[in-house]
Parts: sequence; structure tokens; C-alpha cells
Amino acid sequence: KGIPKDSEVFITEEGAEKYLRDGQDDFAEKCLSEAVELCPSDYESLEDRAGLLFKKKRLDDALKDLDRVLELSVNSHYSHYLKGKILMTKRDFAGALTEFNEAIKITDSKPEYYEKRGNCQFELGRY
Repeated sequence: KGIPKDSEVFITEEGAEKYLRDGQDDFAEKCLSEAVELCPSDYESLEDRAGLLFKKKRLDDALKDLDRVLELSVNSHYSHYLKGKILMTKRDFAGALTEFNEAIKITDSKPEYYEKRGNCQFELGRY
């Protein structure tokens, strides 16, 4: 019968972490994509892949993954934060501000969320 899907996803995620540590982003992306294919509702693999795609400057692909994560898990403060960072990179400061506010609603213990929110407010002339 083979390995159960949950185990396959775990193995692929572990492979991705190893490749990321070794700076082999393309192999890490392949592992994360396999994990997502095996279990499309695994928001952690989607979130990790979105972070990698952001690093690789594939912003629209990263946003697609994050939108899927937020469909699956509304309480993912990190996904809101990462989406905000991507929107800032795209110079969509109003959209980014919304995401940082959502992240802060979920957890108020991340100083970097407040910093990015402040940067957006400054860019929007709200200081």
C-alpha cells in the first residue's frame, strides 16, 4: 500500500527544510509543491512555499498560496503578515495595512507587525 499520505507530506516537508538550510531553493520548492499536491489542505506547506516564492520574487504565486492558506485557516497571523509584506513590495500600502491589522488582531505580541503597519501608515500619509 505504501506510506500513508500524512507521512509522505511530513517527509516532503522535512526534505524542503533540509534543502532550504542548504540554500537549494529550487529543490525545496519542489518538495513543498509535492507536499501541497499530496495534501492540498495542508496550510503549513502552502505557507512555507509562499515564503519561499516571496524570497524568489514570485510575488503573485506567493499571494495565491497565501490566499489559499487564509481560506483554510483564518487565524494564521503569519500568513496575514507575509501577505502584507508582499503587498508592500508591490507598493499596495492600503492592502498591506489591512493585512498587518489582521495579523495584529490575531496576535499582538509581534513587534515587527507593528513596525510594518507603521511603515504603511507613513507611506499612506497617516502619521
